[in-house]
Amino acid sequence: MISVIIPMYNASKTIRRCLCSVMEQTYTDLEIIVIDDGSTDDSARIVAEMEAQDQRIRCYKKSNGGASSARNIGILKSSGDYLCFLDSDDAIARDYVKALIEEMTLKKSDFTMCGYRDISLNKQLDHVLTEDQFSELRGTIQEDLCLLREFSNSPCMKMFLADIIREHQLLFREDMVTAEDQYFNYQYMEYCRTVSFVNRPIYVYYTGESDLSVRRTRKCFENDLENLAFAKAFMERRKVVNGMQMIGRSLCYAVRRYIFLTDEKNDLSACRKRLQSLRQILHEPIHLYKWQDDVIYQLLFRRLYTVLCMYLWCRLRLLQ
Repeated sequence: MISVIIPMYNASKTIRRCLCSVMEQTYTDLEIIVIDDGSTDDSARIVAEMEAQDQRIRCYKKSNGGASSARNIGILKSSGDYLCFLDSDDAIARDYVKALIEEMTLKKSDFTMCGYRDISLNKQLDHVLTEDQFSELRGTIQEDLCLLREFSNSPCMKMFLADIIREHQLLFREDMVTAEDQYFNYQYMEYCRTVSFVNRPIYVYYTGESDLSVRRTRKCFENDLENLAFAKAFMERRKVVNGMQMIGRSLCYAVRRYIFLTDEKNDLSACRKRLQSLRQILHEPIHLYKWQDDVIYQLLFRRLYTVLCMYLWCRLRLLQ
């Protein structure tokens, strides 16, 4: 049996679509676990209606504590041999579960990922590997993680072995307000050797329908910093091919994201201190593939914090 875990908070506009996509799966041996994270809209009523239609659905209510605490309850309540996570504002193709379980069984992999379709109000974009990239996959975390980097961050678009999660008591960090998804995945991959990939966009991600906004607070910065250090240690322990390229790109993203914070001073001194904290992650000179990232990385590596601040401020002004 496969457990599909869905954290839900005020998702009355999307939860019916989400649940229908699971109920209509061609693979039917499912338990569908919805964790109502203290919703105040009609979400609970909609789920109750659908629960009456399909005995595979079970809904648990809790006080609001965030997606991580909801997913953790889902893990503890699950009884399946495999686990999937689905966000309440997303959906899955009819053969999503079947495709993932067949790939996992065929390749005897510890971890399976898939491509996804990104749908916004005015466009649709499929994210999959190119034919050349797909042919390069070798089936191990060590060799393939860099190729799969775009698909490895979220707990969605994946199938997990429940035995690994239960044996090692893996849970999402409830004290983190960002990067907890990546942190969980790296924890899980510590106990994995093999990975496989379904090269079709069978997870459907709806952009802009979530109430969550992009957060750039001090707490977010500290969480991302901790996740980066954890990811770097993982890359080194597992000797992941091109792992430092992944860390370098993530560092550059963090530099751009946190050059300004919403709850802290943003003068030169404060920005320099944040850059100094990020610089502690680095220990070797590398060149990144994208020149924009490489400029940031080289300035950060050489501790040219003031120059980097000025460069980023100028870029922000040009983009305004």
